[in-house]
Amino acid sequence: MQLKPMRLFTPAKINTILRILSKRDDGFHEIFTHMVPISFFDVLTLQENSMKHFSFRCNLRELEGPNNLVWRALKLFEEASGRTVRLIIHLQKRIPTGGGLGGGSGNAAATLLALNRWYDEPLSVKELQKLGEQLGSDVPFFLNPRPTLATGRGNILKTLQNYPLGEILLVTPTFNINTAKAYVMCKPRMHTHSIQPTTLTMLASEIENQFHESLFSSYPELNKICQLLLEFGALAAAVSGSGSTVFGLFDDYQERNFAMIKLQELTDYTSIPCKMLSSHNYFSSQN
Repeated sequence: MQLKPMRLFTPAKINTILRILSKRDDGFHEIFTHMVPISFFDVLTLQENSMKHFSFRCNLRELEGPNNLVWRALKLFEEASGRTVRLIIHLQKRIPTGGGLGGGSGNAAATLLALNRWYDEPLSVKELQKLGEQLGSDVPFFLNPRPTLATGRGNILKTLQNYPLGEILLVTPTFNINTAKAYVMCKPRMHTHSIQPTTLTMLASEIENQFHESLFSSYPELNKICQLLLEFGALAAAVSGSGSTVFGLFDDYQERNFAMIKLQELTDYTSIPCKMLSSHNYFSSQN
C-alpha cells in the first residue's frame, strides 16, 4: 500500500468525428466517433487520511458530494475490491463541466486507476473496464487514453494507429449544454464509415459533428465561434462532443497562438491552447 501522496493529471478529449447512428433499446445511442486525448488536464491528488473514512474535496465546491464521478468511482472500487478507502482525495478542476470534453469521465477513470495502484492492484484491467462502463460511456476510453475509434454506445474501442496530431485551440462560451438534452434534439442518421485519416489535411476534411445540425440552430454562438476559428487560420473547427466547447485544429502552434490573440482582441471567450496526444500515462510523473 502506497503511503506517499499520489498526483495524477487527468486529460480532456475532443471528438474529431461524431455521428449518432440510432437509438438503442437500452436508452443509449449507437455512435461512431474518433476520440483523441488533449494536453488540457484536471489534477487528482490522493493522500493518507488519519480518519477512518475518505474525504473528497474539489476547488469547485458545487461539485463536491456523492454525485461526483470521483465519489461514485471510489464507491464502485470499494464494492468490487473489498477494500475500504481511507484517503483524502482532492480534485483540481480546470476542464469545464458541460463542455463536451469528458472531464468528469477522465476524473472517474483516473480515480479507478489510482485506487487500484494504491491498494496493490486488486482488480484486473477487464474488471476496471467493467466498472468504467457503469460510470459512463466515455470512462473506458480514459482508462487508456489515445486516439480511438469508439462504437456501440461508446464502449467498443479500437486504437487508431498513426493518427495525425495537430495543435488545438479550445474556445469555451459562457454557457453549458446538457448532454441528455443535446441527444434528444439530435436526429440519428446512418452513415457510411470514414477512412482513417493519415495526414492533418485529411483529418481536417473528415472533421464533423452531427450535433451541429441541432446545436447551431439552438446556440448560434457556437457556429459563430467555428467561423471565427476558420477565419483566423484553423484547418477545421467543430464542437466537441455535445458541446459547448469548440475546438480549432491547427498544423503548428504559431498559427494557433495567432488565432488565440485575434479571438482575445475581438471577443470575451475563454481560449485554451493545447495539442492532441498520442497517449497519456497517468503515472509517468510519479516519483
